[in-house]
Amino acid sequence: MAYLLKSRHGIYYFRIAVPERHRKALGRGEIRKSLRTTSIREANRKLPEAYLEAMQTLQGIEGVSGPMLTKVLEDCKKHHERLGSRPKTIWEKEFTCRLLAKIVGEKPIEAYTKEDARAFRDTVLQLPPRFNKLIEEKKMSVKSIIKRNAGKQTITVTTFNNYIRALNSVFNFGVQEGYFDRNPFKGLKVQQKVRASSYKDIFSPEDIGKLFDYVENQENIRADRYWLTYLGVYTGARLGELCQLHKEDIVTFQNIPCIHFREGKEYQKLKNVSSERIVPVHSKLIELGFLDYVSSVKDRLFPMLRYSRRTGFSAQPSQWFSSTIKNLDIEGKVTYHSFRHLTATILKNKGIDVSLVASLLGHTTGTITYDRYGKSLSPKTLVPVVEAITLKGDL
Repeated sequence: MAYLLKSRHGIYYFRIAVPERHRKALGRGEIRKSLRTTSIREANRKLPEAYLEAMQTLQGIEGVSGPMLTKVLEDCKKHHERLGSRPKTIWEKEFTCRLLAKIVGEKPIEAYTKEDARAFRDTVLQLPPRFNKLIEEKKMSVKSIIKRNAGKQTITVTTFNNYIRALNSVFNFGVQEGYFDRNPFKGLKVQQKVRASSYKDIFSPEDIGKLFDYVENQENIRADRYWLTYLGVYTGARLGELCQLHKEDIVTFQNIPCIHFREGKEYQKLKNVSSERIVPVHSKLIELGFLDYVSSVKDRLFPMLRYSRRTGFSAQPSQWFSSTIKNLDIEGKVTYHSFRHLTATILKNKGIDVSLVASLLGHTTGTITYDRYGKSLSPKTLVPVVEAITLKGDL
């Protein structure tokens, strides 16, 4: 166990017990280092660096075998590629494992301990939002980023928990493959006592008015920005699902114009099996000329969007939408995903059955009867559900 000691002179020391299997090789039962400060706050700031040095000392000791973290990560990535996992999901695992290696070192997978997990947690929770750009683009070290960010905003608990989720996935894979027998990151997520519905704000009637007035009054607005704004409300679909749509995905089924969300093309990825669905095109979209726009394109609905392995086609519209929200002085935790929350809220307030809403949004219902044995609902069944999405008086 790693912890701080205070000498009789008031100086703080870092101490870590050497695992029993390594004591003979190292010739001692602990590693101790002066942190050269009498301030507990400064000592805690220096603790991760001291811990990293100790781990580097232990890393070269014989007796730790098995594949390195990088090897397990590569095997895990191949496994998820075979499962058809989204590129973003795979990238998150890769980035988080690289971050772990920067903080506590690259070593055999079985050599990672609970102390490593705690050091990762205590370090990452000091990092600023969007720190990945500082690491990847500016090549800054974790230590220098934390030093520059002292006293400023840090990442959210939700972001931290996403990193732990990614590490749990990789380490659980290692356990399943028999590389080692325990996952040191298990149970490290920070629990938040908040309602599930409070993570994102929905738009107020005033905000929706601002947003659609802006879109309608912009001269020569790009097609993706115009249609994605309306599609977000009238389909409740995820941004990534909409950005990757192909002309062939706009189909007529049972004489009803529909959008088929699927993995028909190599670049099309869905979140899960339940995400594949056929959604009737809302009459408001038809009134605005959406089907005419579809007829005008050759292949992808939004050919102006660039593809990336990490984010698919959604990076550009996501950035545009965020800057537009800011420029319109729309407050709260609203993002493009807030459209999805808005659609669900409208239908909930109208008393629409949860199984119908789940089918529209590509969710599971949480019941074996519906999810395992129930088939996808027909477009005719979903037409009244889609048409119930109206903005006036429903927020």
